[in-house]
Amino acid sequence: MTGFIAVFDDMTILLRREQELRAARDRAEAGERAKGQFLATMSHEVRTPLNGIVGYAQLLAATPLTEEQRDYLATIRVSTESLMELVSQVLDHARIEAGGMPLELHPANPAEVMEEVLELFAARAAERGLQVLPWVDPAVPQVVLTDAGRLRQVLLNLVGNAVKFTEEEFVAVELRLVRGGKVGEASRLSFAVRDTGPGIAPGDLARLFKPFSQIETGSARQHQGTGLGLVISRNLAQALGGDVTVRSTPGEGSVFMCEIVAEVQVAAQPVDLTGRVVAVVAPTPELRAGLARTVEAWGARTAQVDLAALASTPFDAAVVELGPMVVVEVQAQALPERRWAPERVCGLVPVDFDGRERRRLRPRFRTLMNLPWRSRELGELLHLAMIGAPEAGSAETRLELCVLVVEDNRVNQMLLQRVLEKCGCSWTLADDGAAAVAELSREPNIEVVLMD
Repeated sequence: MTGFIAVFDDMTILLRREQELRAARDRAEAGERAKGQFLATMSHEVRTPLNGIVGYAQLLAATPLTEEQRDYLATIRVSTESLMELVSQVLDHARIEAGGMPLELHPANPAEVMEEVLELFAARAAERGLQVLPWVDPAVPQVVLTDAGRLRQVLLNLVGNAVKFTEEEFVAVELRLVRGGKVGEASRLSFAVRDTGPGIAPGDLARLFKPFSQIETGSARQHQGTGLGLVISRNLAQALGGDVTVRSTPGEGSVFMCEIVAEVQVAAQPVDLTGRVVAVVAPTPELRAGLARTVEAWGARTAQVDLAALASTPFDAAVVELGPMVVVEVQAQALPERRWAPERVCGLVPVDFDGRERRRLRPRFRTLMNLPWRSRELGELLHLAMIGAPEAGSAETRLELCVLVVEDNRVNQMLLQRVLEKCGCSWTLADDGAAAVAELSREPNIEVVLMD
């Protein structure tokens, strides 16, 4: 070898750049961890006192109060619920922006998720004089694999908006199977929330899904909100494989649609009332049409009559909406068994229907079901009425359980004690997880644990 060529490459700048990038990444990850910890802390520390206010307001509402006191209490409740909603939406939006809301997929019944949401708004809708009308497509699968919590959050927002912005008539919520339905198949489900509110102008529709944007502004604004609910709902629906869309006509109302994609675990198991006749007594036209549509989807034929004609109408089972005038008419009948067989007639009452009135009406019906009805429960109830199955006991339930309450907030401890006391339960308190584990090992009679 007579010579050689040496090539040198100075890596100093490259290595320095790598170190800078690594340091920047570490700072970003630390910032994300700090943000996540802050959101978790804020979520707990802000919601905890608000839960106490809401809970005690509900307990106070059940005590004797003057009309003036009830007005003050209603204002406290509405204001606190609005603040709770604002805090929740701001925190959820921050989590989504930070990528901190992963899905938790578990088997869930989509119809039950929808109906649970409707039950939460039943009292508020009744206060506003609104009918809440559910409808479930018989082809909807019984169980799908999805994040029921996130789906419920979307529906809570859509139904809550519909109830908030609707002054009269009704809010209708429909669940349909759009595509698929076989076990193991990724199927598309659609939840449509239709209201009879003021509607939305075409030029305003694009603003609905922008953060902190609202249709009502300034002195014309009548409803509280952050402008984040629909943004969060769309993000969650897209994470579930679908989307949230809207169509609206000013002066007629709006339809918000949420679609998701979920794997079917258990196929549809529709109620079968083929060849049967169900009498429907409902003074409210929309509710009457909704009941008829539901029953006819199960294969039954409906006879839509008024209460006076019920006794002379041939039917296998009957459903009666107990509006104010119908209640008066029913109570005027001394011997209902001579007019119809009570074991074949089901009554539908508002969720806030007076307890004393319920007890007076109960012997005249097989059962009294709260509005809005649960589709599966109504179908099974009609089937049992048709075959003459014995009625379930109607005595008031006392839980009488031994409960361990794990809660570090004094206000919430006292609130839970009052609620459990009303349910006939005994309780033991623990301030944290370690104390709870010690209490469970020491007390063998504990049957239920309530944890924050």
